[in-house]
Amino acid sequence: MPCGGIYPIRGIHLRYTCLFCGKPNTDHWCEEWDAPLHADCIVPFLETEEGQVVLYHGHHVQRGDEILHEGT
Repeated sequence: MPCGGIYPIRGIHLRYTCLFCGKPNTDHWCEEWDAPLHADCIVPFLETEEGQVVLYHGHHVQRGDEILHEGT
């Protein structure tokens, strides 16, 4: 599985469901878990054990144009 951060996927409509809430129409991608997320689900996802792995690995996390965590 790839290892990396979270970033927007503008212009791409994935048919897959959100890793956090399970609903469709995601707009961000999480490389660490090779899965889509909604912008509104990123912050609560980062509070989970899986989300903490993204931060622990020092990955870049971006929600839209906002940088939530600068990668190392």
